[in-house]
Amino acid sequence: MTLYRLLLRAYPRAFREEYGEDMAQLFRHQLRDESAWRVWPRTLLDAVLTAPSLRLEARMSRPASAPVVYGVATVACLVLAVVAGTVIGVSILGIAGVLLFGSLGLISWRRSRTLGAPAHASAHWWKYLVGGCAVFAAAGGYASAVGELPESTWLIVMLAFLVGLGLVATGVTLGIARAAGRGPASAGR
Repeated sequence: MTLYRLLLRAYPRAFREEYGEDMAQLFRHQLRDESAWRVWPRTLLDAVLTAPSLRLEARMSRPASAPVVYGVATVACLVLAVVAGTVIGVSILGIAGVLLFGSLGLISWRRSRTLGAPAHASAHWWKYLVGGCAVFAAAGGYASAVGELPESTWLIVMLAFLVGLGLVATGVTLGIARAAGRGPASAGR
């Protein structure tokens, strides 16, 4: 029975806590009713087939940390681009990092959702559109209030315009996708 308890360690902890005692009791009953030569191969085969998939399932249901890591890297690159100021090479490197890590963060966040989760991004198209317009308004308001932009803030304002443009483009694309997805059957929703 000690060997079977060790075999149970192949299963995830949460699974063992919930089903481990029942599995051990079933194993004892099988050994009582059948020969060990029949029970052990069947038990080992079950463990070899089941434990890895349960471990993978347990790992996939954990909250993903990759989007957070990419988000932190995006903010760090943005700070690098802003702090670099007039050093154009470092600023370009920072902006490239923002675009790269921001994209990777968005992709990893989208992939970290559970498979059964409904994709309702197109239902929120207007939020992207409004957000983009708000960023445009804030950047434009700042630029018109200051007049001629100093070199230290020019990059930030231009980056804000690019973010606003990206948000508006995303909102328009999702809005078109939403409108195209509505046929006669889904028009009443």
